[in-house]
Amino acid sequence: MLKGLIRLAGFLLVAAGFVQVVIDGTRSIAADAVVYSTLAESLHDYAPLWLQRLPAAIGPQAFERIALPALSAPTALVLVVLGAVLLLVARRRPEKIGHPARL
Repeated sequence: MLKGLIRLAGFLLVAAGFVQVVIDGTRSIAADAVVYSTLAESLHDYAPLWLQRLPAAIGPQAFERIALPALSAPTALVLVVLGAVLLLVARRRPEKIGHPARL
């Protein structure tokens, strides 16, 4: 059951990443240049309070070393990578084909 929920979350994150690619592609066509939104811009649009509370929650040193590089990455890339990691973690094991007749 838990693997199914993790797999579902992975599929949703990958789908959200592709939706973000379409959004960035539309912006790029309109601007006549390559435009992509960073994770910080997306979080500012969708969850501004969470972005403001992040430095206090993880500490200033961890924020500078870990969170700032992650927040400057493209949103589509972050979503697709996180979704792929979740899908790999919750993948089904391959079934064993056949079994020996004698033990």
